[in-house]
Amino acid sequence: MAPKLRRVSILEIKSRWAHLSLDKRKDVLCFEEPVLVDRIKASLQALYNKQEWMRSLGIQLSGVADDPFAASSLFTQAFEFTWQIARSARNPNVVLVAPSGRPVMAVKDSFLE
Repeated sequence: MAPKLRRVSILEIKSRWAHLSLDKRKDVLCFEEPVLVDRIKASLQALYNKQEWMRSLGIQLSGVADDPFAASSLFTQAFEFTWQIARSARNPNVVLVAPSGRPVMAVKDSFLE
């Protein structure tokens, strides 16, 4: 029989989080599920491709950065990824995501401190 679920307050969540060691927090915020990480990778690539397509049509969204990777504090300051992201030397508007390597998305130490 599944355990009964109960509603937990924000204060309790914050208290439990505060009592976790730095290593335990890192473990909790490390995502190794290949399907989840691959979906994040594919979504980032699709977002960039659609943004480039809109730009090629002359559509520029107000307040939106040219590079969604660089503009996202979540992806530049909070998390790091094991896959390699690079720009094409011939066309800097093309972003390449390396398909090889074990996909992991993990929180950066500096974000937890």
